[in-house]
Amino acid sequence: MHYTPRNNDSFVELLDFYTVLMERLEWSGIEPILYGSLSYMYFTGDDDITISDIDLIAPEATFSHIIERMRDAENVTCELTEHNSLRVFRNGAKLSIHSQEKARTLCDLTSHVVKIHINGVDFLSLDRDALILFYKFSIESAKEVKVWYQEKFQKLLEAKYGKNHTFFMLKPSTLERKDALWEPIYLAIIQSILQAGFTIISQKKIHLSSEDVEYIYQDEYEYLIPILWEENVKRAMEVNKKLYSDKTVLFLVAEKENAVEDADRLKWDSYWPRKCDPDSLRYIFRDTRFDDLEMPAWTIVDVPCDNLIHCPGTLPEFYKIAGKWLV
Repeated sequence: MHYTPRNNDSFVELLDFYTVLMERLEWSGIEPILYGSLSYMYFTGDDDITISDIDLIAPEATFSHIIERMRDAENVTCELTEHNSLRVFRNGAKLSIHSQEKARTLCDLTSHVVKIHINGVDFLSLDRDALILFYKFSIESAKEVKVWYQEKFQKLLEAKYGKNHTFFMLKPSTLERKDALWEPIYLAIIQSILQAGFTIISQKKIHLSSEDVEYIYQDEYEYLIPILWEENVKRAMEVNKKLYSDKTVLFLVAEKENAVEDADRLKWDSYWPRKCDPDSLRYIFRDTRFDDLEMPAWTIVDVPCDNLIHCPGTLPEFYKIAGKWLV
C-alpha cells in the first residue's frame, strides 16, 4: 500500500531524511525502533492524518553516537532535550528519538517489534499489539488525555479485531458451579461455544472491583432505562455489583464471522431465563431453582440469581471492554 498523508510533500522529505540517518548508522549496530503516528498509519491504513515527525526509540547511550555520525550531514542539527530525547532536524523535517530507558510506557514493549515497509523505506517498528499497549498506557497515565490518542487507540483495536471478534464473560457463579457429575460447568459452556462455530483465541481471568462492574454494564443500563424505568435499572446495577464485585470472571475472546451478532444470539438475552431460546446458553445452563418466578430474578434483591454469561451486543461495546482488559 502506498501512503499519502495530508502533508504528503513534507512527508516525502521526512522519509528521505530518515533514510539518510539509517545510511549513516549502517554497521553501527544502532537501529532505532519506530512507533507513534507513522506506525499507526501502517497498521490501520489510515493516512488521513498529518505526519509531522518520525518518532523513534533507542537506548540513551546511543545518542552521542547518533550525534557524531550526523555531525557533517548537510543542513542537519541535533538537539538534546530535558525530556531524555534527541531531536534531529534537517530544514523542516524532524526525527524525534526517545530514550528507551526513560520512557516508562515504551521500555517493556521494545522486544515486540516487526519489520515494516512504508513507501519504499524499511523500518523496525513496534508490532501492532505493542503499539496498542503504548496508546493504552499513554491514555491511562496522562494528566489530560489527548483526544487523538483515544481515536488512534480505537482505530488500532478495530484494525486488530475487525468485525469478526467478540468476547464471552463467564461470571463468578459460572466458574464455581458444578454439573451433576461434579465437573466445572464452565467447561461445558466453552464446549458449547466451540460447537457453535467460534474459535477461542485467548482467555483472561479478571478480578472485578465495584467500579469495574459499573464500567462493564453502564452502556447496557443506559439503553435499558427507557424500557424498564430508571429505578429498576439502578436496582439491577446494584444487584450486579453485589454478585460480581471483588470476584473473578473469565473473559474469552472468540472469533467467528458476524461474531458479535451470533454471540448475542447464542447467549440469548432474556430477563426470565425460562423464556430464553431452548438452544441458548442461558437456558441450557440455567439455575432451574428460578424457573417458576413470575418476575426477573434480579428484581428480588436478595435472590442470588446469575445468568451465567455476558457478551457485548454491539461492536463499540466489544472495543470498550477489549481496550480496558483484553489487549
